[in-house]
Amino acid sequence: MPKVKPLIQAANEDNHTEVLKLLDAGINPNQTDDDGRTALIIAAMRKRSIKIIESLIESGKVDCTQRDNHGKTALMYAAENGWTEVCSHLMDINSAQEAIALARRNHHEDTAKEIEQTFSNKLTRAGERRTGIAIVAIFAVITATS
Repeated sequence: MPKVKPLIQAANEDNHTEVLKLLDAGINPNQTDDDGRTALIIAAMRKRSIKIIESLIESGKVDCTQRDNHGKTALMYAAENGWTEVCSHLMDINSAQEAIALARRNHHEDTAKEIEQTFSNKLTRAGERRTGIAIVAIFAVITATS
C-alpha cells in the first residue's frame, strides 16, 4: 500500500493548521498521490476549506494548472462540484500562470516578471484584507466580552 504524503493527507482531512505547518516547513505543494493529484486538487475535488486552497495558492509555489492522471485540474474539479468561490480564486491564478508560461516560452522574460509582480501584489493585498478582517473580528469579540 502506497504511503500518503503529509500535505495531501492534511488537505484531504481538512486540516488547515497542518497544511500551514507543512508549507512553512518548505514542503513541495506540487507533490502528487498515485492518481497524480496534488493537495490543491484534493481540496478542490473534496470541497474542503477555502482556507486550505487560499493557503496553497498564497504559498506562491503551487501549480494551479497541474493536471491529475485523469487530465483534470483543481479548477475543473471545483467547477464540477459547483464551488463558485474556489473557481473564482483558481481562474485568477490559472490565467496568471498560463500567461507567465506563455511569455517565457516566447522569450519575454520582462513580461513574465511583470505579470508575476502584479499577481504577487494582488495576493499580498488579498492576504492583508483577510488579516485585517480577522483582526477586526478579534477586536469585536474582545470589546463585546469587556
